[in-house]
Amino acid sequence: MAGTVLLTGATGLIGKVLAKIFLEHGYRVIVTSRSKEKLETLCKEFDRKNIFGCEVDLLADDAIDVIKNFLEVNDFKPNYLVNNARSLEFLRTADFRRIDKSQWLGEYALDVVVPYNLTMLLSEMPGSRLQSVVNVSSMYGLLAYNDYLCEGAPSISFQYGTAKAALIQLTRQLAVSLAPQHIRVNAISYGGVAGRADEAFQRRYAKLCPERKMLSTDEIAGHVLYLCSEASVGMTGHNLVVDGGFSAW
Repeated sequence: MAGTVLLTGATGLIGKVLAKIFLEHGYRVIVTSRSKEKLETLCKEFDRKNIFGCEVDLLADDAIDVIKNFLEVNDFKPNYLVNNARSLEFLRTADFRRIDKSQWLGEYALDVVVPYNLTMLLSEMPGSRLQSVVNVSSMYGLLAYNDYLCEGAPSISFQYGTAKAALIQLTRQLAVSLAPQHIRVNAISYGGVAGRADEAFQRRYAKLCPERKMLSTDEIAGHVLYLCSEASVGMTGHNLVVDGGFSAW
């Protein structure tokens, strides 16, 4: 077996792609979700014995205890952690300039506090085997939204980009802190991924991107696999930008 991966946000668009590629490459995959039904559907979809679902609300006060107990009961010691969880609930707002405090705090907690807590949990477990952490960020952790792309009604709220920028900084801090334990911590900043946007948005996006298109789901998984493999030894504290060249202009 290639190793054990703890993957959050596995029932979403990107998460499913990541779960699939890890399974195809012989990894044991532990996935988390608030929904027992979604976990059961995901495991059934892949129909593989090496995927295990942990039902947990990552923002609950007892989330870390729930995950710790799940790992101990099943004698799992993850080698890799991929922080990919997100919630659209914190991004819905009638006016992107007037964001409710609860949305700010919720987005920051899920994008920054949860990855921090999970990283520390796995790195401090007795007999820890953690080798690599990958934090899934966004090009909007580096860039502001574009008026042309969003046509005056940004699909990227202030709190999303701000939290993703903080996640990139957390990546650097954890990389330095955990280097003595030989644990590598890196981030990936994805550009727009096709699958949710309508055709008009995709056309506007293409005009702003050197590759003239949004990323496809086939183009997003290999980079995470790379950062969890021995091929990326020597990389830590790095933010790998995968955006089709969007941020080059």
